[in-house]
Amino acid sequence: MSFSRQQLVDVWRQWPWLQPRGTEHSAADWVRRAQRGAGWYAGLRGHWHEPLYPGGVLVNPPPADLPEAARAEFQDVASRRYPAAGVYHFTGASLVGDQGLVVTPDNRLLAEFHHRFTQAGGYGPFALSRLHPQRLDTPVALLAAPEARNHYHWLFDVLPRLHLLQRWRGVIERYAVPAGLNAVQLESLQLLGVAPAQLLSLQPRDRLRCQHLYLPSLPGSEGCYAPWVRDFLQTAFLPAAATLAGAGPRVYVYRGPQAQRPVRNETELITLLERRGFRSVSLEKHTLLEQVAIFRDARLVVAAHGAGLAGLAFARSVALLELFSQDYLRPDCYFALCRQGGHGYDCWLDPQPPGAARPWGAITVDLPTIARKLDALERGVPSA
Repeated sequence: MSFSRQQLVDVWRQWPWLQPRGTEHSAADWVRRAQRGAGWYAGLRGHWHEPLYPGGVLVNPPPADLPEAARAEFQDVASRRYPAAGVYHFTGASLVGDQGLVVTPDNRLLAEFHHRFTQAGGYGPFALSRLHPQRLDTPVALLAAPEARNHYHWLFDVLPRLHLLQRWRGVIERYAVPAGLNAVQLESLQLLGVAPAQLLSLQPRDRLRCQHLYLPSLPGSEGCYAPWVRDFLQTAFLPAAATLAGAGPRVYVYRGPQAQRPVRNETELITLLERRGFRSVSLEKHTLLEQVAIFRDARLVVAAHGAGLAGLAFARSVALLELFSQDYLRPDCYFALCRQGGHGYDCWLDPQPPGAARPWGAITVDLPTIARKLDALERGVPSA
């Protein structure tokens, strides 16, 4: 096996090969140090940072009459900070894997682009080094992020980064995304002006050294997205769905018996809801714009916690009744989204203690209680 001189240089640049040199918790600090080290004139070229939006704090008052088992989780998301946002440009930085991991030219991990780790020691020996790293000379922008294939994270972590990159769209030639995107994700990119030929599909074993890497900030994490994120999604997709009809004002998001965290008595629940004028919808059977129209027109939504509820970003005026198992109680997603949008909210928490549900995360609802909660949501007051 032979290596060119350039290949040997690229392998050597991964030193130390056993571990990266450490974690950089502020990309802006790294850029400032690099600019100072280069001197005033050279520091005007290469690495830079352009701030676009300030950070802030969101306040999400918990719903009234929560069950005791849910109180702590809702209190944890009552006040959350979202980060400032902007765009970075790095010369010679590397993309590693398919989840948005960025390594600086001096082999340090950029924490704010990959929120799944806190320190370099979290990687085993040789986890980030590659024998055949690739080089990219064309300008690349990073869209890939942790859990990017999940619909919720796609809408809130990935697509808003295109808004941050708007000024540089005429410069960027490729957009780095995870390989294997589904039809809805490809549809969303095309609606935002990114053609399939512009996509750079990342694989888990990739290490790509980029001569020009544009890094838009991650907009936040569950329960703490900046207001500009929801504004962008609505501006980007509501006009495109204007001619499509929704599913009516009352919607039940159907999961089915094979779903992760199924509703065990879903058939009985659907019967109850249909008597009250609800229509059951399987979101995976609809295009992105059809999903936008469904949530735009909905006024009352019942659903087990799941990624499909990300469509609440497009709601105009809605109330959500969210169904939880104690195995997976996550108010940081759609409760927080309802609070940010000024929507009504209530939840049903299965009383089975964590670990008791079979399969894990399954939900069995109490139908009379569901009926009372729906009556209360329709009156615009919390249920007792």
